[in-house]
Formats: sequence, structure tokens, C-alpha cells
Amino acid sequence: PLTRSGKGHPCPVCGRTKDADCSISTEMVLCHNNTGHKPGKHIQNGWAYTRDSSDGRCGVFVLDKPFKRRWKR
Repeated sequence: PLTRSGKGHPCPVCGRTKDADCSISTEMVLCHNNTGHKPGKHIQNGWAYTRDSSDGRCGVFVLDKPFKRRWKR
């Protein structure tokens, strides 16, 4: 389930609290203030941009996970 941004729930990406435009879950954020970035190149506050939403109004962010290299033996 998604929680809307607001005074009690700031957006973890942009900090928005003035309205409910951003949507937040434990694994994903739909940020109203961050769109049009290159996937994998924009990381903000520990969240990595993956794409714009289908309507283009929000940037879709997921928790940034460090790259784990797999070694062959």
C-alpha cells in the first residue's frame, strides 16, 4: 500500500510535505518533483530513479542497492 506525502509523512526523495502529491511505500516512491532523469544515474537520499510514471507526472524511485559482483570460481 502507498502512503501519500503530507505533514506527517514527508517524501523521502524530495522532502515534500505541503500536499499529497508524492506516494511512498517501503520499496518504492512516486516523487512528483523528480522526473526526466536517466535511469540509474540519479540517486537522491538513498533512492535511485528508475523511470517516469506512465502518465509522466512522477519519477519512480526504488531503494538504492549497492552493486554486488558475482565472482566465478
